[in-house]
Amino acid sequence: MDFQSDLSPYLHFGQLSPLDIIEEVKDAEDGYALRALVTQRKKLTGTEVNLADFLEELIVRRELGMNFCYYNDDYDSFACLPTWAKATLLNHLQDPRERQYSLSDLENAATDDPYWNAAQKQMMNTGKMHNYMRMYWGKRVLAWFENVEEAYEVLVYLNNKYSLDGRDANSYAGVAWCFGKHDRPWAERDIYGMVRYMNANGLKRKFDMKVYLQKVESGDVR
Repeated sequence: MDFQSDLSPYLHFGQLSPLDIIEEVKDAEDGYALRALVTQRKKLTGTEVNLADFLEELIVRRELGMNFCYYNDDYDSFACLPTWAKATLLNHLQDPRERQYSLSDLENAATDDPYWNAAQKQMMNTGKMHNYMRMYWGKRVLAWFENVEEAYEVLVYLNNKYSLDGRDANSYAGVAWCFGKHDRPWAERDIYGMVRYMNANGLKRKFDMKVYLQKVESGDVR
């Protein structure tokens, strides 16, 4: 789970330019390969797939987050969501929640979800968490708050307080994504409506969660 660039804080605080990073990639790949990484992603194999994903996040996703915050005055609140996402979440306000936790419970990683707790601890102790874990971390909160607007506010608060790239355009876009921004409707279900759902089984398919929990508890996770 430690295989990520860790560049987000440096981009956020302006210590590193995305153009500098792209130049480094260009030095490693010839001009044609660099263009192919952006325009022919479906035809790539091997390490070029990882490079293509990296550039897609650095260029496309980063700029998407910048534009989202620049053109949407409500970028830090529930009001920023697309109409379909707001409607489907509000239509499920009466669905029974799995649990109810206070902000203090969440801030102290005191939920009944060991994976969520570990992600929260990692963020508090290191100022970051793996992007896939952060998506799970964000979506799980929806199942614990009857008021979806409050759930949104809590995520923004926690991310801004503890994450090194908090208050960044991409962080705001990431929280919004957990609620349906820059995504499409999925099959309808309780609480989430048509907003994309994530569960612990998905984490287990991606990572060795037993090792992750051990690393967080031992302080060995970076």
